[in-house]
Amino acid sequence: MPHNCCVKYCKNNTQKGYRLFRIPSSAERHQTWLQLLNQPQLHKEARICECHFSEDQFESKRLDGKKLLKPFAIPDLLSSIDVENTRKSVENDVPMSSTYSEITEMQTAQSTERSENDMSLESTQETSNSSINNSIEKDALGNESNEDELNDQLETLLENSEDVLNSLKQTIKSLSRKCRRYEKKLQHRENTILESIFNEDQLQFLETDKRKGTKWSDDTITKGLKLYLACGTEGYTELLRQKLPYPSIRTLQHRIRNLKFIPGILEDVLQILKLRMEHLYENDDRRSVLMFDEMAIKLDKF
Repeated sequence: MPHNCCVKYCKNNTQKGYRLFRIPSSAERHQTWLQLLNQPQLHKEARICECHFSEDQFESKRLDGKKLLKPFAIPDLLSSIDVENTRKSVENDVPMSSTYSEITEMQTAQSTERSENDMSLESTQETSNSSINNSIEKDALGNESNEDELNDQLETLLENSEDVLNSLKQTIKSLSRKCRRYEKKLQHRENTILESIFNEDQLQFLETDKRKGTKWSDDTITKGLKLYLACGTEGYTELLRQKLPYPSIRTLQHRIRNLKFIPGILEDVLQILKLRMEHLYENDDRRSVLMFDEMAIKLDKF
């Protein structure tokens, strides 16, 4: 559906290739355009063609090549078109039978009316331009005031943000120090607990997890023998499978072979037998025999 120009006597429309622009929706600019058009009210779909705007009212040097009005543009080419169209309309209305005097009087009246219309339109346009300029100045001042206020608000927010950031940094530092302090306490507590259970060589084994080549202390060998005699071969093997820091069965056997048997009471052997006896519950199991292969006593001659 074609759109027609709402300016009086203007016959331009979109079908003829003219560009039409809507009446502004803002109350102040809408009223200004109505004053320039000399119309009390217009339909919301009313449009004005591009012929009623001078080149100064359009944006220049657009990259997309579109012809768009400036934000505060006004239709400043209305008076000449109205007068020209009015003149044509009046000339067409003059009958052929009119006398020369009637035509002269009519032309004089038309000239007077044109002058009055021009003065009225110029006055209206000057008033509208003045009103628009005042409005633009007010808007500019208002925008500057709003911009200053927004800048102040942004500066305040920035300062508050910096304060919050500094506070968070201090909190992070404090929490980091507390975490390191608690980690040290926890590590010390763990070491204390482990040292109360395991010997130093056992702790080294827990750190390296390498049983081969570990030099077990006599105290650790004694612990291993106690567990071996208490749990048996299968039980002790299961303990080793659970990665507990104790010597292997072969290491225990090897260390037992190195026990020194010297004349007198064999304290080490008796200690091992005592450990074994503590875990024997049947009487038959508690019976033991000490056998001596040969014994020779040589008496010194007097």
